[in-house]
Amino acid sequence: MQRRAGRPWIVLHARSARMKLRAHCFDLAAMNGAPTSLRQIGMSEFDPRQGGRCGAAVAYWNPRPIERGPIRALLDDAYRGRRPS
Repeated sequence: MQRRAGRPWIVLHARSARMKLRAHCFDLAAMNGAPTSLRQIGMSEFDPRQGGRCGAAVAYWNPRPIERGPIRALLDDAYRGRRPS
């Protein structure tokens, strides 16, 4: 393994592995007939703007800034059952 100053390549590799793992877990669940959306487990449709505000209002330490737009997109994808990419 190469060593580089600051080791940013480790962070990028770990992030890529996590993204692939999420997609594979989704695929495994879908192949086995498990619910893959919040709608399928009985959650009613919500206003994604409200969800974004609630998620951004929770004050806790996070390694990246908490922004309403990405939270809204995450909730909408989860509700609709979109495969993580």
